[in-house]
Amino acid sequence: QVLARLKSDHRSLTSRVSQAPNSTVDPGGMRAVSESSSDTISEESATYTDSLWFYGLPPSANPNMSSSADGPSNLVEDNVVLKHFSSTFASTDGSDRGGSNILRRVEPSGQSISRQNSSEFERSGSALRLSVYDQDGAEKQDYGAMVKTLTQNNEHAGFEFGQGETSQILPYRSNLAYQFMTLFTIFLAPFYFCYIWSNRSGDLPWFGVLFFIEELVVYLLGLANQLSMWHRQRRFVCRLDCLEPRFPPDKWPVVHICFTHYAEPTNDSVRPLRHAIKQEYPPDRFVVTILDDGYYKRVQLGDSEQDVHYEITESGKDMEEMIGREYKLLADMLGTSVAKTSREVERHQCQRTECAPGGSTVIEWRAMGLPLVRLVGRKKGKNSHMKTGNLENGLWNVMEHEVPIMVVLDTDMVASQDMLQYLVPNFFEYTKAGGWDFDWQTAYVASPQAFSNIEKHYGTDDPLSQSFKSYWRMLGPALDSVGMVHFWGTNTAFFTPALKSSNGFVYGCITEDTVTGAQIHKFGWKSTFVGTAGLTLATGLCRETLTETFDQRKRWAQGNAQQFLMEFAPRCMLSKDFVTAPHRQDLYDLNERFRDADRKGILPPPICKNDRGVQARRSRRSLAYKLWTEIVYIPTRYALFFVLSPPLTYLIAMILSLTCTPPFDLNFDPVDSLGDIFFNRTHIVVIYWLAMCLANCLQHSYEITDPNNAHSVVFRKQQYEFGFCWVRFVGTIEGFAASIRGKQPKWNAFGMAGGTNLFLELPSLLAFVVMVLSIVTVLANYLLSSGSFIIALPGPEAVQVKQVLGCQMMACFVLYNLWPVTSLVIADLFKLPYYVIRNAVSTFVACLAQILLSIMWIFLMVPDSKSSR
Repeated sequence: QVLARLKSDHRSLTSRVSQAPNSTVDPGGMRAVSESSSDTISEESATYTDSLWFYGLPPSANPNMSSSADGPSNLVEDNVVLKHFSSTFASTDGSDRGGSNILRRVEPSGQSISRQNSSEFERSGSALRLSVYDQDGAEKQDYGAMVKTLTQNNEHAGFEFGQGETSQILPYRSNLAYQFMTLFTIFLAPFYFCYIWSNRSGDLPWFGVLFFIEELVVYLLGLANQLSMWHRQRRFVCRLDCLEPRFPPDKWPVVHICFTHYAEPTNDSVRPLRHAIKQEYPPDRFVVTILDDGYYKRVQLGDSEQDVHYEITESGKDMEEMIGREYKLLADMLGTSVAKTSREVERHQCQRTECAPGGSTVIEWRAMGLPLVRLVGRKKGKNSHMKTGNLENGLWNVMEHEVPIMVVLDTDMVASQDMLQYLVPNFFEYTKAGGWDFDWQTAYVASPQAFSNIEKHYGTDDPLSQSFKSYWRMLGPALDSVGMVHFWGTNTAFFTPALKSSNGFVYGCITEDTVTGAQIHKFGWKSTFVGTAGLTLATGLCRETLTETFDQRKRWAQGNAQQFLMEFAPRCMLSKDFVTAPHRQDLYDLNERFRDADRKGILPPPICKNDRGVQARRSRRSLAYKLWTEIVYIPTRYALFFVLSPPLTYLIAMILSLTCTPPFDLNFDPVDSLGDIFFNRTHIVVIYWLAMCLANCLQHSYEITDPNNAHSVVFRKQQYEFGFCWVRFVGTIEGFAASIRGKQPKWNAFGMAGGTNLFLELPSLLAFVVMVLSIVTVLANYLLSSGSFIIALPGPEAVQVKQVLGCQMMACFVLYNLWPVTSLVIADLFKLPYYVIRNAVSTFVACLAQILLSIMWIFLMVPDSKSSR
C-alpha cells in the first residue's frame, strides 16, 4: 500500500529519475539497498518532496508552499524546513581560521574590539572581557591540559585525541570477566531451576512453587539488566574548541538551549539562566529559550473554542521580570544596552497547532556580546499535553526550522559553562573530502542528571537514591556501546532533523522521554552518552520531601505503563483519546513505511540532499539491532513486571521467617559423579548463587573509580526496588486506568505534591513493622519456652536453633532494603529532619545488634544437659 501510494503521488518523479545512470530506483523514489552510495537522485526538489511525504514532515510556513491530502505538491526549491541542512552548515575543511569577530564588545566610544586585537589591551592592564563567561575572574585554562588531567585522574595517562577524533572509547578492563560470569550463570540457570522444582518441600509444596516463581521472575529481570550492561565503556569526548583539524568557531552549528518551566518557583531558574548565557560558545551561535507553560492561564468564557481568553499569571510576570533583570546585569558588565521586543506566533503560523491552539507570545532580549534570550508563553488548549506539548511547541512553532541542535534542560538544571563544548562534538565526523560535518547518524547526546541539594535535605548517604547512579552513571555508558542511550527528559542535545523526521516528541504518555528515545532508535538513529566519573554537565535540584519524590516516581511508573500499552495493548481496550493522541497515527504510519521499505530491501529517501547517513541507518536496522532495542528498553517498557519482584521476595521472606522451613529439600550427601552436582545435590544452588553474586560484583565495578560514592550502588539499587515498590505499583495501576479512561493523571511540578501523603508512605512502614514483629515473635516463641506457646510456630522440639536463625536471614535482608524509606516515613510522621531520625535509629539498631550477638554467643556456648553431666 505504501509503494502504491508513492507511485501514485510521484509518477512524474519516477520518469525523471529512472533515467539516472547506474541507479535502481523504486517507483516511490527509494533506492535499493545494494545501490552504490554514490548514486544519488539528481532532482533536488524531487528528493525534498519524497522526504516531506515519507517522514511526515509538515510543509514550510513559506506562503509559496502548498500541500494536498494525498501528499506534498508544488514544492518550491527554497524549502526552509530542509534546505538549510544542505547549505548553511556545509562541512568545512578547517582551513578558514576565522572566528575572530564572533565575540565582540562595543566600547562607549563605539569602537568594536575583537578577540584578535585584544592582546594590547590586556598587556596594558585593561580589565577587558570579551564575553560574559569571562566575568568569573578565573584564568583561562589550557584545555588540552584539562583533558590530560582528566584522563590521569581516571588512570589513563597519556590519553590524546588524534586527527579527526571527537571521542575515544575505553572499555572496562573487567568486561571479559563479567561477560564470562554472565554466560556462566545462564549455563547454570536451567540446572538450578530444575533442582528447586524437582526438590520442592514435601511439608509445604505450595511454598516450593511460590519460591520457584519468585526466583524465575528475579532471574529473568536480572538477565535483562545483565545483557543491557553487556559491554561497559567510558567515552572521553574532545572539546569542540580542541578538535583537530581545527573547527572554526564561525562554522559551529547554531544551538538552542530550551528550558521547560511549568509552575516551579522562579528563583529556581535564576542560576540556570545565568550559566546558560555564560556558555563557552559564540554568543551569536546559540539562543537560550525558557518555554514557560506557567506564563498564561487559560480562561474559558463560553462554550466554543473561540470564547477563550489568556491571562498572564503572576508567575509569568515574575519570570519575565527575572529574565530582564538578570540579562541587564550581564549586559552592564559588558557595557552594552539591552533591546527587548515581543511578538506573537499566531495559530496559522504554527506547524503543530494542537500544542498551542492560541499561538504563543515570544519575548526576546538582545545585547551585543550576549546570546539571544527568549521567553515563550504557550497559549494552551483544553488539553495542554503537559511537557510534551511544551517541547513540541518550542520545536515546531517557535524555534527556527534551520536550527540543527536543540538542548533540552529542566528549569532547575544549572549547566556547566563547557556543556556545549562536550555535547556538540558528538554529532560531527571529519572526512578529508568535506572536513567537519554532521554524521547524520547521531540523533541525540545524553548526559547524566546530578543534584546539588541531596545532602542538605537527606544527609550524605542519599537514602532515596536520588543520584540513581545505577541508571544514569552505569547503564548509560553501557548502552552507549550499542548506540541506544535512553532519553531522560533533560540534559540532552538533539539533532533536530533526526527528531523531526522521527515524528518529534511522542504524545499520549505522561512521561515523554524514554518513549521518544525508543521511537527514534527504531528508525536506526543512535544516541551517545557523555558523563564519565567526575564529569557532570548540568546539576539540578532533587525533590526535597519524601512525598514529592514518591509523586515523581509514581509519574515515571505511569509513563512506563502507558509506553507498554501504546506498543502492545489492543486498541479496543484503550480510550479513543489515548489511541488517537496527536500524531500517534502518523507515528504508526511512519513505522510501517520503514518496515515495508526494510522488508523489500530498499532505502528510504534521504531527509535532505546532505543526508549522508541514510545507508548507515538502514544498516543498523538489522534483526540483531531490533533484538537489542527490545532488551535495552526492558527496564522502562516492561517496568510493570519489575514491580512483581519485591513483593514476591517479601512474601518468601515472611513465610521463611514464620515456618522456618526451606522451600526445597537440602541434600548434601557425598557426590558420586559430576551429574550429582548438577541434578541431585544442593551444591548447584550454592554454585549458582555464588556465580550470580560474583557477576553482580563485576557489573558494578564502576564504583571502584567513582570517588563520590557515599554508599554501595549495589545495595542502593536493591533498596530502591523495595522502597518504591508500592509507589510504582500505584503508578502502574493509575497509568493503565488513565489509558483506558482517556484522562491523564495530574502532573505535580516541583513543590506541588503537598504535605505528607499517608497513602503512599504508610505501606512501606507497615511492611517494615510486620516483618520486625514476625522475627521477634518467632525468636521469642523459640527462646522463652521449652514448648511453643504459639503452637503454629516452630519450637525447640521441631527445629534446631541454627535453622531458626538461618530462616531469619532473608527477613533481615528485606528489612535492610526497606530501612531507608522507612526511616524517612518515620521522620515525616514526627516532622523531624530526615537525617536526624535515620541517624538516631541506625545508632540504636547498631547497639541492639551488638547486644543480640552477645546474647546469641552466650546461648550457643551453654552446654546441653548431656554435656554438663
